[in-house]
Amino acid sequence: MKNLNKKYLALGIALIFCLCCFSSAKFIENNATKIEFQEESLPKTNAFTQTLLHSYDFEGDTVGQDPSGLTLSVIEPVGSGTANIDNLVDIQQNHVAIHKSGGSERVELRDNISYYGASFDAGIFHCKIYHDDSLFGILFYDDIGVLFRLDWYDGIIGRWSPHSEYTYYNYNQWYDVVVYFNISLGWMFEIDGVRFGDGYTYPFEHSGSGGLEWIRWCSAFSGGGNGYFRVDDVEFYYYDSLVVTTPNSSSIWETGTSQSIYWNSTGTISDVMIELFKDDVFVTEITPNTPNDGEYYWTIPSGLDGSGQYQIKIKDASYPSTYSFSEYFEIYKPTITITNPHSESVWEIDASEYISWTSTGSMANVIIELYNNDAFVMQITPSTPNDGTYFWAVSSGLDGSGQYQIKITDVSDPSVYDFSDYFEIFKPTITITNPHSESVWEIDASEYINWTSTGPMANVIIELFKDDVFVTEITPNTPNDGAYSWAVSLVLNGSGQYQIKITDASDPSVYDFSDYFEITSPASTEPPEIPGYNLYILIGIISVISVILVKKRILK
Repeated sequence: MKNLNKKYLALGIALIFCLCCFSSAKFIENNATKIEFQEESLPKTNAFTQTLLHSYDFEGDTVGQDPSGLTLSVIEPVGSGTANIDNLVDIQQNHVAIHKSGGSERVELRDNISYYGASFDAGIFHCKIYHDDSLFGILFYDDIGVLFRLDWYDGIIGRWSPHSEYTYYNYNQWYDVVVYFNISLGWMFEIDGVRFGDGYTYPFEHSGSGGLEWIRWCSAFSGGGNGYFRVDDVEFYYYDSLVVTTPNSSSIWETGTSQSIYWNSTGTISDVMIELFKDDVFVTEITPNTPNDGEYYWTIPSGLDGSGQYQIKIKDASYPSTYSFSEYFEIYKPTITITNPHSESVWEIDASEYISWTSTGSMANVIIELYNNDAFVMQITPSTPNDGTYFWAVSSGLDGSGQYQIKITDVSDPSVYDFSDYFEIFKPTITITNPHSESVWEIDASEYINWTSTGPMANVIIELFKDDVFVTEITPNTPNDGAYSWAVSLVLNGSGQYQIKITDASDPSVYDFSDYFEITSPASTEPPEIPGYNLYILIGIISVISVILVKKRILK
């Protein structure tokens, strides 16, 4: 029965041990206290969440027991050292005391923070120390070995080997010690509130660290000699931190392109949120959640305005109080600037002209369009290489106007465009100066048709209209020299409703009608007829014939 009870007791102890281990492994998530923290030595654009992992106050507890039930490990050679609870009557009560006497072995008290299932990339270690004149050190380890150390010897605080002196201390006195570390930056420490190595300027003893795993207090760790030291109020904080490395102050990013955002992090951050700020004001959420793998590929929206005051903000998706801002950097919008036509340009319909522009950015092709009075008229080309020039034959169907504009747009980003100045497109003209409203031309006479013109037309067509109806083509083609001699056709009837029409032989839309004018029959050259003249001749002839016939009859 006793053996059975012992078996049940052992089974119960094992079960309790497993439950304690499980509870300890969940300690960070379930029991840690998170505090928003702004470290003066970090850039002011960074903030992190400081988390108390565990502490030892040694007030009535067993040696080294923290709230999770974890105890400090004591390494002591047989016969050369002890670890126990000691009472000091002056200031501190119930602190840990370790004594080393004789031999070359060292006595260590180890805080195994890796018990919680993680290596810590950044954090804060705090304790109070009372020390005599023996050699004593606080050593911080990763999975390779000693990461950094803080030694106390002969009144000096520094490193025993290799030798470095940081500051000094007095024997047999309590000191408040705080050590800050960040795997990406370095480490520093404070003694009674005075900071040394500000800005994490002390380097680690090797590179490639996987994060802090355990801490050891060592008495006479170099071997030999006697040592006695006391430790109290031990606390270990880790913090989750983020540092944006790209973009930085020299970054210049173009809208519409894709860029990589890079950052470093410490702690247990699993996912991050990324946001964009401009002039310290939120602009847009780049992504609400992405794995904390140090890189995010971002396509910069084309609609952003150009500015050198942009910042990227990355924050812990679970604890937004942990965040980092990038340095201010520039996002610029590609630009197009039309240099021709300009306000002094006067282009002629049917002529060919160069459209010219300059641009910034990486656009490959552009669209060119024509506007008149701020209204779209036509697309000159849907796509042409962004080489700064386009040769355009000005369309013949356009109306003359001084309110035309050219618009050039990036094919891949319609938000990038430019309008030219208002400029003039004019239509070639013909103005008939002869005949005019006072002209009276006779049939079969020769008359000059005269006109003036603008534009480069080579030949013209001349036609005759009467009562607004086409009559005849005077000439199908004659040089545009301003004059044409015309023998007025004999077949025409007199009228005061005639018009001449002159048309550009290459562009029927360019023409002019003369004023209405008169064409008349020529005046007669025979003498005027006497009324009854023909009748008298006829009577005379008859009378003569009658006299002749009477005479012949008498003679018979």
